[in-house]
Amino acid sequence: MALGVSFFMFISYSVVNTYITTFLISVMPKIEREISVILFGLGIASLIGSKLGGFLVDRIVASRTLILGMVTQAIALTMISIFSGSVIVTISLLIIWAIGAWTCGPTLSFNIVSIAPEASSIMLSLNSTFIQFGFAAGAAIGGLAVGGSSISNDRNN
Repeated sequence: MALGVSFFMFISYSVVNTYITTFLISVMPKIEREISVILFGLGIASLIGSKLGGFLVDRIVASRTLILGMVTQAIALTMISIFSGSVIVTISLLIIWAIGAWTCGPTLSFNIVSIAPEASSIMLSLNSTFIQFGFAAGAAIGGLAVGGSSISNDRNN
């Protein structure tokens, strides 16, 4: 079950992350030149989220940290769909989303190791495999979604 959580967690992350550039250009066409800076900021946010996840798993336990990270992602993505017209708000929400997503990374690893500490190396290896499968499945799902419809809401209807 824990490996399934890793798999589905990274499907949800990868669906958005794989096509983030396409999304940003679609909702904010004037920022095309700044995309690399935005992606750099999302990378820094991922680093912060990973550090925060390690800190929180020590303070408030793994299950609460996972729930906090997942709820943060859901709220941020929901708010992006509402406020995608504002560049600053959208980028700020994407940073919050990345922090929330990567808060779960070390938490998932900690959870896997705590389930079977005597087999921690094989469990971490399996977890990495499920994470990679999640990335691949999420990219495929995102590709189908982008290929089958508009990436942003048509606000003219």
